[in-house]
Amino acid sequence: MKTLLRFMLIAGLAALPLTAAAAEGEGTVIKAEVGVRGVSEDDSPDKAAEYESTEDGPIGKFLLKTDGNWGNLLLYADYVAKDDNRGQLDFDIKRMVRSHTDYDLFPHRLGHESMEHLEATSFDGKVVRHTDLDPNQEYGLDYSVIDHRTELQFPALKALTLAVEYRRQKRDGHKQAYTTSHCDNCHITSQAHALDETTTDGTFEAKVGWKGGFAKGSMTSRELRQGTGTVPYNFDNALHPELQAPIFDNRLQFDDDINPTIADLWSESNKDTGRLDLHFDRLLGFSWNAGGVWSETENRYTGLKSEYTGYVLNAARMLGKTFRLRWRGRVYNIDNDDVYIDTIERTTPAGPHAGLTYEDVYNKNFDHWRYSALDRDAFESKLDLSLKIGQRAGNLRFLWDYETIDRENYQVAVGKTETTTNLLGVTYRYRPAKGLRLDAELKAASIDNPYMLIDGACSTLESDRYSNPWQPETPQYTEFQAARIGDTTASPSSWAQFKIGASYVSGNSMIAGNYRYWDGDNKDGDLSDWSRTNQTATVTFWSMPEEEWDYYVAVAWQDSTLDSPACIPIFNG
Repeated sequence: MKTLLRFMLIAGLAALPLTAAAAEGEGTVIKAEVGVRGVSEDDSPDKAAEYESTEDGPIGKFLLKTDGNWGNLLLYADYVAKDDNRGQLDFDIKRMVRSHTDYDLFPHRLGHESMEHLEATSFDGKVVRHTDLDPNQEYGLDYSVIDHRTELQFPALKALTLAVEYRRQKRDGHKQAYTTSHCDNCHITSQAHALDETTTDGTFEAKVGWKGGFAKGSMTSRELRQGTGTVPYNFDNALHPELQAPIFDNRLQFDDDINPTIADLWSESNKDTGRLDLHFDRLLGFSWNAGGVWSETENRYTGLKSEYTGYVLNAARMLGKTFRLRWRGRVYNIDNDDVYIDTIERTTPAGPHAGLTYEDVYNKNFDHWRYSALDRDAFESKLDLSLKIGQRAGNLRFLWDYETIDRENYQVAVGKTETTTNLLGVTYRYRPAKGLRLDAELKAASIDNPYMLIDGACSTLESDRYSNPWQPETPQYTEFQAARIGDTTASPSSWAQFKIGASYVSGNSMIAGNYRYWDGDNKDGDLSDWSRTNQTATVTFWSMPEEEWDYYVAVAWQDSTLDSPACIPIFNG
């Protein structure tokens, strides 16, 4: 049962169009409303009023609007509750200073998950249980945003426009944070995580225009800051799932006897972005758009950085009266810092390996470097040729999209890091009669070395139900991982798509229907071929008998077939 009842009493105190006689066209309008608001809620306010305030109390609106030879001013405020209000301020001073500011504050109620369904016991005695450390906590956030932009234009430099932008987003409140311990049992723990998160963007922009083009550059700095601490968590004592003995300590990185671990971390960050855009209406017979983006993002918690550099070039021109040629090219690079993982060397307090580390017993050291799979160099090309076939014969478009992605640190096939995609397509649009439109589309793509997890399944090792720590010859987890031979993917190496649609508009009514067929497969994997076929069809009828209301009826049909055989290595213990 989720209900929300509201009542409001509103009185218009003033609605006064005040016309000042200083000059023709000048005038001021002031409007104000005040009232009282009452709200009744039941059972689940986070569902009935997820983004609404449930506070009782006064409400009000205010509007001030004035125009004169000097310019114009708009001031607006709307107060619903202390956690639900908004405002706007606009002014223009003789087109030299133009400013716009928006403010919005509203609540976001978050439900409290009781986790009562997380209780179970398996046939061999393993259990799933939960602990709510803050059972009476109400979860929710107050979200506020300020958007501001001011433009400056000087009479002596009309071609130059300067602008500053400021945006501030803030989330304040509590959310439910979850952590999991899962060794001899699965233990889900929840606790309240206080949030005081502020994201601030500051931008400086300069634009120079000329006859037939413009250049625009900008610099943006973004900061994400947290005003509260992190959530600490102690993992449960790790025990063998059946023996209930502490014989796994030399394999653990987190445990109750180690310092508390940071959970549900929201890292602070800095991001600086530079942009440059150029436009030429006519150069060598083409219309041109070119631009570049450079950005650097830093995680303040780890000190790691990510850099992005990208350039784009667009060109278009008419070839006679029937052909239009368009091309878009883009190159970009992503470079992330490498991370060194220094594992904790712990000893086992019990069992035959007491006092020994995992490396002592199995001669394996897990310290390693992690290299980002996002590091890449990419190139994109999109060619579009449009043909207008007479006055009533419709429009025909031919498409060719080409893309290469070279991943620096990730192999998508043995010895290969580059994925190449070629897409060809043709579309046709026809209007045989007034209000009637027909569309058809055919596309096909071929992908060399699509994204694939090499040796992602199918282990060649065999063992008992679980690895026995008293028998070193028993395969360990790392050996199972290293022995996988099956390639897995959910990306096609080729696909084709066909779409057809029709719509008819008459007066205030419309009927439309469409059909889509998509088929793709990937047979590059050695043990796990992948294929998918989708079909969808929809028919929609819409009508607006009156300006005050409208309605629509839709029927949809979908058929999907997915074939993705895979071998999954099973490891327990």
